[in-house]
Parts: sequence; structure tokens; C-alpha cells
Amino acid sequence: MPLFQGTRINEVCTVRKDALPFSPARSLRVWSHSPDGFNWGYAGSGPAQLALALLLEVTDQATAVRLHQDFKAAHVVLWKDTWACTSEGILGWIKLQGPAPDHFEIPFGNRPRNSRPADDQGCCG
Repeated sequence: MPLFQGTRINEVCTVRKDALPFSPARSLRVWSHSPDGFNWGYAGSGPAQLALALLLEVTDQATAVRLHQDFKAAHVVLWKDTWACTSEGILGWIKLQGPAPDHFEIPFGNRPRNSRPADDQGCCG
């Protein structure tokens, strides 16, 4: 069960997965919220990138894209300078969200790149 940890020292954010550096590169290929990287503790682009990256590590791309803004709002915006989160905790949160609707459409203007128009359960902290 991977452990994700974040530290912010002098405004420099570092995220690790099992003690190794965790890069936003994979999540940026799906949706470029924040080319400058991860952040947390507020409702902005850096926290959205982090939420997407964490969800991509534990679930499929469609689920990660569908739920990452909700995960950001439920958890990432609340994190302080240091935090830890397990993949098991993230998966538990995803399960609580219920199944995907039959039709899911991302509002226009908030689409991932390359797309076409058309209660905290101890997860993290």
C-alpha cells in the first residue's frame, strides 16, 4: 500500500511516494492544471494537479478525471504544510463516491488536454 507524503518548507512543495520523489508528469499528460507542479492547502491549480496525480496512482483515468476536483475539495484544500495519505485511504474515499453516472461530461472550459467539446473517512491528512 503506497504512502504519499507532502512537505512544504519555505514555499517549496515536495511530494513523495514511498519515500521517492513523486512527479506531476503523468497527471500533466492527462490534464495540465498546473505546469508549475503540486501544491495544497487552498483551492487552486496546484492542488487540482496533486489530486489528479494521486487518483491516477490508484484508479483508472476516467475515474481520476471525474473525481479529482471533489477529492481536492474534500482533502487537498485542507492539508497543512505536512500531510500523509495512503492509496488504501484514497481507494476508500473513491468507493464512498459511488458508481459513475451513465453519462459524465466535463463542463466546457474545464476539459483535459486533447479532449473534444461535446465525509472524510480518515483518507488523508
